[in-house]
Amino acid sequence: MFYRRNKSNAFAYSPDGSRIVSGGGYPDNTLKIWDAASGAELMTLSGDTSGVYAVAYSPDGSRIVSDGEDDTVKIWDAASGAELLTLSGHTDDVWAVAYSPDSSRIVSGSRDNTLKIWNVAGGAELVTLSGHTSGVYAVAYSPDGSRIVSGGEDDTVKIWDAASGAELLTLSGHTDNVYAVAYSPDGKRIVSGSFDNTLKIWDAQTGAELRTFTGHTAQVNAVTFSPDGRRIYSGSSDRTIKVWDSGLVQTPPLSLPADLTLNLGNSQTITPVSGQAVSWASDNTAIAGVSNTGVVTAQGAGVATVTAVDAGGMAARVKVTVSAPAPQPSPSEPSAPQTPSITSFGKAFVIAGGGAQQSNTLFPYTDELARRMYSLLQDRGFGDADIVYFTPMTWQDLDGDGNNDNAAGQLVDYQLLDPLAELNQAMDAIAAGFLHGQQFVLYIHSHGFSIVGLLNL
Repeated sequence: MFYRRNKSNAFAYSPDGSRIVSGGGYPDNTLKIWDAASGAELMTLSGDTSGVYAVAYSPDGSRIVSDGEDDTVKIWDAASGAELLTLSGHTDDVWAVAYSPDSSRIVSGSRDNTLKIWNVAGGAELVTLSGHTSGVYAVAYSPDGSRIVSGGEDDTVKIWDAASGAELLTLSGHTDNVYAVAYSPDGKRIVSGSFDNTLKIWDAQTGAELRTFTGHTAQVNAVTFSPDGRRIYSGSSDRTIKVWDSGLVQTPPLSLPADLTLNLGNSQTITPVSGQAVSWASDNTAIAGVSNTGVVTAQGAGVATVTAVDAGGMAARVKVTVSAPAPQPSPSEPSAPQTPSITSFGKAFVIAGGGAQQSNTLFPYTDELARRMYSLLQDRGFGDADIVYFTPMTWQDLDGDGNNDNAAGQLVDYQLLDPLAELNQAMDAIAAGFLHGQQFVLYIHSHGFSIVGLLNL
């Protein structure tokens, strides 16, 4: 969890995704760097004399740039938090900043209606870009660094030559302030977000308006393309983040085949039905491990979910069921009729304890939580025959339809009339048929004392 006592106006990830920098509003006036995985605050960067509007990491991750209400731009060392440079030249609040792709320059946009380009090495102001008739809310470099796009309080989007500062195009179409802009990864398109609640896609070369996205019910504050250009993400004051199909990528999205079943110890490669996966992960590697090329290996009996993610950050999932093989007779022994395997996954004991007193005032809660665990185990692939259920309550409604699912006695195995004897009896019953690689789950819910240590395990 990331917590600031005062309002945070801006956030940015480091290029490697390991850290987040935030900019605080007045009277906090600081930047903070956080560990992106744990949420731990790593350091505070102090030096701004007023609220911070925007922050950005340099593409090489070595520097951070910030701006604010004190009309300045500041450059910080991302590792130590030291303030390196203060860039002065704007005559009003600075609302937007961005690094060039090679990290050598910074562009800033201000309430004074101008953009300025700065040399990062020495902090020199290189050129002032004039053309907006009101404040500049958003700035971004093109992927090749040759152009800059800006969005303004004058409801326009402008494209500039990044070397000379010349205004190349004015894109008109929004009916209110343009608060966010971004280039597509190939540099051919621009997306803008506005106080008019819409997003627009523009041709970056001609300035032609190509498409308008409607759906937000309040101003659009942030926009970006996915790394592959397939999707656009937008954030709004309506408290939603929306994902849009940009229409720029015609290949099918990522899709995986139907659910997979493997025997313990086997492997199989998952080949996407469409699209391309750039990363793979399993939610339970003890059951099914997966390599970075999609090779799934059955590690233990049970059910796991394997997730693949495409270059746009969208995920597809497949359920992997791993079964333990039935025991085979020894070649030296005569063949005999085989007893069916007890279960493909293992055994689970669900015990609704509490002194086995149905009259106990707390027992209804124990009973309810035990039923929930029974249902959860079913969702994980355990059948009724796999679950040994201990409860004095013979009326069991697992599916919530108001009927007794234990009418024929098929769910409740022991009623805890003699708990210790019943537990040991159940343990002896499953021990002979238990197979290597199968799971054993022991769930006890009780508001009395635990007797696990008394079992003959």
